Amino acid sequence: MNGLENEHQTGAHPDEEELLALVLAHDAGGTDDTLREHLRDCRRCRDIQHQWFAIVDATRAEEDTPIVAAYEDLIAPALAAITPPAATAVNNRIGLRRSIRMVARVTARQASLVPRLLAPATLGVLLLAAVAQAQWPQGGHTMLSRVIELVMVICVLSGMAPANDPRSELGWTLPVSPRLVVLCRLLLVLGLATVGALAATGTLTAVEQDIGGFGPVLVGWLGPSLLSAACTSVALLRRGRAAAALVGFTTWALAPMLVHRLPPITGTVIAAALALALLTAAFIRLNRWVALATT
Repeated sequence: MNGLENEHQTGAHPDEEELLALVLAHDAGGTDDTLREHLRDCRRCRDIQHQWFAIVDATRAEEDTPIVAAYEDLIAPALAAITPPAATAVNNRIGLRRSIRMVARVTARQASLVPRLLAPATLGVLLLAAVAQAQWPQGGHTMLSRVIELVMVICVLSGMAPANDPRSELGWTLPVSPRLVVLCRLLLVLGLATVGALAATGTLTAVEQDIGGFGPVLVGWLGPSLLSAACTSVALLRRGRAAAALVGFTTWALAPMLVHRLPPITGTVIAAALALALLTAAFIRLNRWVALATT
């Protein structure tokens, strides 16, 4: 009864346009005493007025939000005004001197990954073999040649095996190609073995004058050593240490039948050519082998 009585006493309800006008007049400082008296006694109209207050506040808050310029209006015109530079030919050739310096630096870094005892052990074994050959010169320089070939295989196995290189994965993250990294490691390992072999050859020819001179001794071990080292390197890069050891020792055992039965110069040339062909084919496919090993 009180609700109906209040509604009857307040008279007709104002429409929403009048309530909105009252809201806007309230913000502007205007007054309307008749509507205010009606709102004071009518809950329905007060609720509608509060809803209009909320709508007006939300609208004004939206108008105060800064408008961010779109990409088409702000950035696109600036990019369109930039004139692209004229295309110029890029020369990627680094030159012979810079290439040599790069190979030297990478090889020097690879020295820290090679076992420290490899160089002194290689030199010591080969010098002992040269002294032993000088004590028993009946077989010429065959024993020294066979020892040098075997040492070449062992140097490749010990100096390039991933098991001795806990940081081998860093070789593939350097700003140079994997081919260059492996080539520098191979040059380092074979270089150590070759220096030891040359020292042993010089020692033998200096101690034993009847051995035939430095040249014949060098030709006797150069070709078979290169072939054994190349076969071992290819197997090591492709299949791992076990397969490389099998291939290397097999090549070393078959070297007398493959090379030593030919004339010295001919056998050396053929063995060196085969070694070069094997290493070239391996380095051409090296990136694919690395991809297969890491997947």
